[in-house]
Amino acid sequence: MHKALSGWALADAVDLERAERLDANWELGDFTAILLAGRNSVWWYFGRDDLGGVAMRLGYSPAGVLSVTGFEKPEKSASRLAMECELGTFVVTLQVVDETMSLVRATTTLTPGEDLTVPFWPRDLLMCGPGPSPLKGEGRIRVTQSGPRSGLIFGSFDQSPTGSFLYFQNLSRLNEYFSLTQTSGADTVGGQWPAVGFGLPPSEQKIPGARSTEVSDAFLTLTPVVPEDELDAGELFLDLLGGVYPEIPRPDTEYQDWLQAVDRSLEDIQDPAAWTEVEGSRFIAAYLDDPKTPPESMVQLAVLVPLLEFGDWDDRAAGLGEQLWSQFADFFDPAVGSVLRWHPKATHLLDDSEEHRQPRVMDSWYLYHPLINLSRMAIHGDQTARKLLFDSLEYAITVAHQFGYRWPVLFNVDTLDVIRAETAEGEGGEYDVGGSYALLMMQAYDLTNDDRYLLEAKRAADVMLERGFDIFYQLNDTCFGAGAFLRLWQHTGEDRYRRLSHLCLASVFANAWLWECDYGHASAYPTFFSLFPLADAPYVAAYEEIEAVGALKDYLIRSGSEIRPALRLLIPEALRYLLNKGIFYYPPRLPAGAVADRPQVGTIKAHLWIPLEDLRDGWENFGQVGQEVYGAGSAFGIVARHYHRVDGAILHNEYPLRDLEHSPRRISLYLEGDERMACRIRLIPDDRPLPDATLLFDGEKVAAGRQPQRTPEGHLEWQVPAGRRVTLRLTPPRKPAKGKQ
Repeated sequence: MHKALSGWALADAVDLERAERLDANWELGDFTAILLAGRNSVWWYFGRDDLGGVAMRLGYSPAGVLSVTGFEKPEKSASRLAMECELGTFVVTLQVVDETMSLVRATTTLTPGEDLTVPFWPRDLLMCGPGPSPLKGEGRIRVTQSGPRSGLIFGSFDQSPTGSFLYFQNLSRLNEYFSLTQTSGADTVGGQWPAVGFGLPPSEQKIPGARSTEVSDAFLTLTPVVPEDELDAGELFLDLLGGVYPEIPRPDTEYQDWLQAVDRSLEDIQDPAAWTEVEGSRFIAAYLDDPKTPPESMVQLAVLVPLLEFGDWDDRAAGLGEQLWSQFADFFDPAVGSVLRWHPKATHLLDDSEEHRQPRVMDSWYLYHPLINLSRMAIHGDQTARKLLFDSLEYAITVAHQFGYRWPVLFNVDTLDVIRAETAEGEGGEYDVGGSYALLMMQAYDLTNDDRYLLEAKRAADVMLERGFDIFYQLNDTCFGAGAFLRLWQHTGEDRYRRLSHLCLASVFANAWLWECDYGHASAYPTFFSLFPLADAPYVAAYEEIEAVGALKDYLIRSGSEIRPALRLLIPEALRYLLNKGIFYYPPRLPAGAVADRPQVGTIKAHLWIPLEDLRDGWENFGQVGQEVYGAGSAFGIVARHYHRVDGAILHNEYPLRDLEHSPRRISLYLEGDERMACRIRLIPDDRPLPDATLLFDGEKVAAGRQPQRTPEGHLEWQVPAGRRVTLRLTPPRKPAKGKQ
């Protein structure tokens, strides 16, 4: 094992093995925690029956002399540790957050003795076998940070008695360090077994002397459980993340005016730069001012379907929807027997500059995405959509059979020859297209009750069972798959499909941005609980995120009481934070200097309420890809799902709700989510003054502290715990007496 360790890891291993045990210990469920003082580091070690465990570094001295100068022995849940070295003074708060789930927290502050640069910093976790020794014991890291995703690591030991762990670095607390040193929180948590965890990013910029700066806020939870397979691993990850999430500091949300976003979007989507023309017919362009790309079927439906959803709420968008739908049949290719990607009369615009920019080349997910949207329209009664769907399904199934339910990236639509097999060498193709295909088949089954489609969904699911956390290729496809596999379980009773849906969602939440980036340009917009569009994407994207969160809402509602507790917690939170941050995809909500001048595609008109594709780490400009017109339906979908017309008012909810009932005197609803969490509900005036309102939980009047706040806009707002029935008892405002104003 010595040869497998790098020089730094080997030095840390020796330091830990020679460390002196301090007079401190904690009993944490199945684990015991002790403090160990080495020459250059102090360690908080968590072990089990001398079989090995995890050592967390609490302080570090590059010169090799670190002295403990103060320690408050554990009393109940928290204690304080002070250390000094040539860098300055470390102060660490040690906290047992939850003894039953062996969840601890260590928050470290460094006060340099003089101005300090950080050319290198070691990782803060060592995986240990008996001893404790990092030179013994082996294991596996299943999830770690990539780019600006959550600063977490999920792994397990090979020896079952030692177990598994989830480490979470709360990067939100380190924004001062990132700002002072001009560094990023991206890619700061990682490493290779046995030396993993968080390391301060190196910088030539100095931390001022005598200035106290937080340099770590680490959470660690341990369990004796070791997953037997990938399905076990997905569910264990969800359970551990669901245990840690309520304990991490989370930013407050603010009400964002999505009704205004709808008004502005309806106006700005008419800008000529948002359209392209083919033989006198207008089609939505993919990106603003991009005349060199033919119209795309996916793009038209990406805007149309949210408009139709909004149409049940407000008919102002009906004309735009009719315009988009009137020419959509042009995308059906009778020679192939399917709706295809490019408009057939504009393929001369393709310049072959990229592999996919060829008339007869199909990106696999582009085949199925429009068909899913057609199936949604068909389920809502559109007969033209139904015909286009079923005219295309045989080809869609033939393609699935050709590739054995393992789709390549690109193929020829006529010959089905593979043009590009893998996303990258050794990475495989677009593996989560199987999830979209399964959803399409389940929608076809709902329309026909034909068991053939159910069988096709099962076959695609069975192939996806071969994969682990790398099941995630594209966010919306993976979320579609989660919903499809949930439905498969509900139809068949075969539990592997329910568990496969959990694995999909574990991979989604492993690709989340669970920290608030508050430096550089990102200080102007919130990032917490963003979801990344691709497994390797360095940015979050408007359309994929908003569509995916809609699929998560459907999953939650369809699951009902059978949902896994961690998902009852995490999915509503994803929706709540999307409402908070999604509005900042629109460039009018961003500072001018934060937006890229020259995007990769088209141009940017920063005054238009058409979303940017990409929001990024704070040291980068936003909109580097372009201004995506196919995301222009975002506000319509959000308003349709989170604003509800009730008698004389509009009800806004952050968490999903069900069983909404209303009358002039009463509004009743069930608010989904974990009972430990709370969210905002709001009453907004519609066509008359707002009534007075009394809040009741499960029919009982609540304390005065739950009475509404009247907002500056004149709305009524409550913060309401989730997972219960909520009633608003309404009393119309009293009319002023005659002669009085």
